[in-house]
Amino acid sequence: MIREIPIRLIDYDSEPYIAVLGGPLWLGYHEYIRGKKDRCREIIAAFLASVYASRPMERSTEQFVREIYRERGLPMPADKVIADHQIVQEAAERRYDRLHLPVLKSILSRGYFPHEGPVPTVTECAGRYLLGDGKNRCSILAAMQWSMVPNVRLVE
Repeated sequence: MIREIPIRLIDYDSEPYIAVLGGPLWLGYHEYIRGKKDRCREIIAAFLASVYASRPMERSTEQFVREIYRERGLPMPADKVIADHQIVQEAAERRYDRLHLPVLKSILSRGYFPHEGPVPTVTECAGRYLLGDGKNRCSILAAMQWSMVPNVRLVE
């Protein structure tokens, strides 16, 4: 079912104790909008690095971690927990530069088009919504002071 969801009721599915509104992605994007672009990168990359080992299914940061290990001729650790923290931090910064920043700039310059690209997906749980796909888009909208996220897929 496709519907509009209040941002204030959305939490991350990967970290259900973190709300979109006021969460680390929101905080970073909010700083960017305030003109503190370096602070945005710092906040978001630190968050991505901090959750790297706790997200077993996460592959976005991992692709950059693999890239850096390969560039340095190092074997990729079998377990994320033992990955070199400096490499993980650098990977998170690359992820921000190549994935997060272009989405942010696009939404800020062109606007948000809810019918373009993947639809944010949520699961309803105890009156709140756990956000799977769309964490960055929803966090950007929250930082832009939107109160609702349009065109969200409710997964049952």
